[in-house]
Amino acid sequence: EAGSISSVVYATNFSINQAGILSGTSQQCQFSGTVSPHKSVNVFDAVITFKGGTCVLGANSLKGIAYYDSSSKRLLMSVLNTARDDNFIFSGSKQ
Repeated sequence: EAGSISSVVYATNFSINQAGILSGTSQQCQFSGTVSPHKSVNVFDAVITFKGGTCVLGANSLKGIAYYDSSSKRLLMSVLNTARDDNFIFSGSKQ
C-alpha cells in the first residue's frame, strides 16, 4: 500500500514484576501496563498506557503481544492503538 512511513527511536527502560505489572519511561514519558501469559510458553498479551505530557503517543492505551527469548534474554513487544494506525515496538535485553 502506498503512503508515508515514519519512525521514532528512543532509549526506553522498564521493569516487569512477578505479577506482570509493567512500569517505565522513555524520553521523560511515563507509561505503565500489564503483561500476562498467552496460551504458549514465552508469549504474552501486553497492554501499555502512556501517561500523556511529553509522550509521543499521548495518553493512549495500546494492546498487543510480547515474546521473551530466555536463552538470549531478549524481549520483543509490539502494541497497537485501537485504530491500528500507531504502535510502540520494543526490542531489548534483560539486564
